[in-house]
Amino acid sequence: MVKAIGTVLVLGLLSCWLTAEVVINEIMYDPSGTDTGYEWIELYNNGNSDINLEGARLQKAGNSFVTVFTFPHYILRAKRFVLIGEVNITQALFTANLELYNGGSDTDGVRYISADGNYTDTVLYDNPNENNLVDDTGDTGQYFAPDVTAGYSLARRVDGWDSNNCEDDFVAETSPTPGLPNRVAIDYGLADTSVIFECNAYRLSTAICNYSLADCDSVTIFLNVFFNALLVQTFDIQPVAAGNFIHFSTPLALVPEAAGTLQVMLSLYNDVNPQNNVWFMQLGNPQMTAICINELLYNPDTDNQEWIELHIPPMVGGNYQLNLTDAADNSVQITLPTLCPEYLVLCRNQALLLERYPDCPSDYVLQVSSLPILNNDGDILLLKDPDGVVIDSMSYVGVSSKKDYSLERHISADSVVSWHYSYAEAKATPGQENSQPPPPSTLEAGTVKVKDSPFNPLIDERMSLQFNFRDIANTINCYVYDLKGNKRHTIASGMSVGSFGEIFWDGKDKGGKPLPRGIYVLLVEARNSSNRYFLRKQLTVVLATN
Repeated sequence: MVKAIGTVLVLGLLSCWLTAEVVINEIMYDPSGTDTGYEWIELYNNGNSDINLEGARLQKAGNSFVTVFTFPHYILRAKRFVLIGEVNITQALFTANLELYNGGSDTDGVRYISADGNYTDTVLYDNPNENNLVDDTGDTGQYFAPDVTAGYSLARRVDGWDSNNCEDDFVAETSPTPGLPNRVAIDYGLADTSVIFECNAYRLSTAICNYSLADCDSVTIFLNVFFNALLVQTFDIQPVAAGNFIHFSTPLALVPEAAGTLQVMLSLYNDVNPQNNVWFMQLGNPQMTAICINELLYNPDTDNQEWIELHIPPMVGGNYQLNLTDAADNSVQITLPTLCPEYLVLCRNQALLLERYPDCPSDYVLQVSSLPILNNDGDILLLKDPDGVVIDSMSYVGVSSKKDYSLERHISADSVVSWHYSYAEAKATPGQENSQPPPPSTLEAGTVKVKDSPFNPLIDERMSLQFNFRDIANTINCYVYDLKGNKRHTIASGMSVGSFGEIFWDGKDKGGKPLPRGIYVLLVEARNSSNRYFLRKQLTVVLATN
């Protein structure tokens, strides 16, 4: 949305409806059955001032934008809706022949243009954008609302919410609400879920995330644990603030020799994305379950190589067969040595690894003919037993600034698993105990700060967000907003970190395009593993692009 407004304070959820603006709030472009006569567009005044719509236009786009309706004199009150529909939409205030495009092959769009032409609100849906339809910035659109099923509407997650990103702002609405408030789109999900076997018992650890854009304190949430399709445990979960998360950890009511399918499921009414509410794991031999992926190097220097380290508890005997698989189903079969060491480092060139890491014992290194390809931009690793049962897994998002640094596994005192980049001088600890964060230097405990601002992304400069938390296991969110309250990038979302360290931003949006020069706001949120400590802070950073 193109807006001529001054700087606003970015607080809480950085409310994007502080000025008088008209937005396309809900669209029915593909009614069930015959489209003709049943299409409609709902507008919403998300500001605090009334607006005269006289001369404003609605446009549709397939190949290009064309006008389908021009408003007569009409005052749209603040926080009110107006419905424009075809002849069979009896509740519509204005009737127009819309003939909106149904998506299905490439990007289509709907646009509102103010009477003076200085303000637009554009909704682009479906992809690819073969016709290079532009968004409200005047550039070719890159982010698209979903193409909905016939009979569904395309609706904003929250009335009036506008981040200028159609992918984030709109959802498919199964129960359209023409001329009425949209249903609040609730989206809870599980993240960083794991089950570990220690002290002769299983323990579940997971993050419960509220991906919604608005709070819903009245929602009732249960976390259910099923084993072999039978409900074994149920936990009441308190509502989580929009955009936040809590860590949940509990012993499981399972005997050590339990073998079968474990299912963890969030249960709540009206969740728009139930796919992220469920997590499965096959439990087998507890000895096998105790084996885990402990460390890996995914982005080595040219004189180094990728490798993966497994942790093998003493109770595990040799000659077990294991399978390592990545997200693309590249896999390698390995057999544990008869006298298996505590750490087993898998690599393609043993001599090169020992030369690069002289502190790694040679009998801890197992040379293999192939390894799963560890993608630099992120991947998933699954460790499976001979029956194909997943006994451990991990995923990561690549960070280019951490080239030649390994990722190390850490388990906190309350059994929460987290991953952090190695703090060791050698940047990795293959065949050794994983490194611990160095003691904080001049950074006060419980604080975060920005370093290297201003910076210029056009010459590959970057800024860092340094942190010093009170606990050894934490989860951090970091979002970038412009001064109009529009979210421009996500630096971290639910990232597991240690107590001390830094994360980096190269000044680009999620499409890899450098943002314009100016001042941006970082919204930083962090929680410890037990959810007893929460930090939220806003920091400013300056892009000095030419």
